[in-house]
Amino acid sequence: MTEGRPEDIYLGGEIWNYEFALPSSVSGRPRGCKYMGCSALLSDRASVDLAIFSHLDEPHEVRLRLFRSDREARYEAKVYDKTLSIEAQGEVEREDFVPNRQYEIRFTVSTSSDGRTTQEDHVHYYPVRGKEEPYMAFDLDPGGVMRMR
Repeated sequence: MTEGRPEDIYLGGEIWNYEFALPSSVSGRPRGCKYMGCSALLSDRASVDLAIFSHLDEPHEVRLRLFRSDREARYEAKVYDKTLSIEAQGEVEREDFVPNRQYEIRFTVSTSSDGRTTQEDHVHYYPVRGKEEPYMAFDLDPGGVMRMR
């Protein structure tokens, strides 16, 4: 076994960086997750794309907050906190949105005209093995309800 740094873990014959789930011998894309026993949750791509599709007749705003599930303190776990404006029947897309790892996604949907909240909820994102183009995709449906695809 090759010696690694204290923040590395030994998994499957390779040393993996504990923080970013990168094999220490590779400087490219993550191929795993930091938890033991999660081999089914692997993807070859380093980042995840985001898409939100509006099926509404008026503009809405979506506040997205993403939290890493491997951090206990909220201030350490939060990786994204922004409000996105989505036009009526429009879409928002972000390539290479966040690193490909497990997240809790909290969101608040509100109307752009008066700021009325139509939904507050959360979902979980898990990286999947073999998914060549990992993405987080959501639909904004009538009533201002957002659901993950």
